[in-house]
Amino acid sequence: MSAASSDRGKGGPMRSAGHHRATTRGIGDHDMRSAGLGRPWAPLRVNGVRVRRDDCGRLMLVDLRRAAGGDAIDSPCAWAFEADTGELMREARRGGDVVLPMQRRKVGNERAVFVVEGLAYAYAAWVGMRFWRQFSATMMATKASM
Repeated sequence: MSAASSDRGKGGPMRSAGHHRATTRGIGDHDMRSAGLGRPWAPLRVNGVRVRRDDCGRLMLVDLRRAAGGDAIDSPCAWAFEADTGELMREARRGGDVVLPMQRRKVGNERAVFVVEGLAYAYAAWVGMRFWRQFSATMMATKASM
């Protein structure tokens, strides 16, 4: 078990109703736009790992897992089934945003889950405080450079 995963909180299992299927349209390295607003998303690297975004700016959880060290215990699927994650999903949907907070897509040969920035911070904290600090610092630096 990694040091990052040893400080994870505990919660009961629960299926998240926020998973939706969609196409891979809009996924790539460049020219990513947010929900038709015409804003490009800055490239994001956490711990040297490129974190992909979808056409709405959501972050790919598998890439965040790789950035955290790729431990099996840090699986996005395990995080999605936590009771606290279900509560976060319900709250995110109440926010009234046009963008779904979590969406499943097929990217190449792998299935991927993309989440809005707030849920990405929650995932990073679930993995561990060290990874949350690394992710937070990267996000702040990326925003400052835009």
